[in-house]
Amino acid sequence: MRAALAAGLLAGLGVAVPVGAVGAFLTLLGITLLNPLTVLYVAALVLGGGSQDGVPARAVFTVGTFTVGAFAASACWQLLPAGGGALLGRALTGPRGRLLTALGSTALVATLAVRLLLG
Repeated sequence: MRAALAAGLLAGLGVAVPVGAVGAFLTLLGITLLNPLTVLYVAALVLGGGSQDGVPARAVFTVGTFTVGAFAASACWQLLPAGGGALLGRALTGPRGRLLTALGSTALVATLAVRLLLG
């Protein structure tokens, strides 16, 4: 969903949106880089790191470490809904999953109809 929103935003700004897995990855990378909290945190790391000869001390290492950590956290978080969705999709597309989904939706519609009739 985030990728679809980002693709719509980028397309609205006149930016070409790549398609496929690489395109989704680049879109999510762009969203992460445009996250205001990420930008604020990196700016705080660079500006608050002290300076030697006008160059922030350890800025490259600190920002690099933060970037790797943010990327790893984002990748782990994206694996959770993607993997969960894949497992759920596999379970629901089988014969038993379709039957349970049909029975559950029928029960829900019948319950809502009875509640509507009874007021």
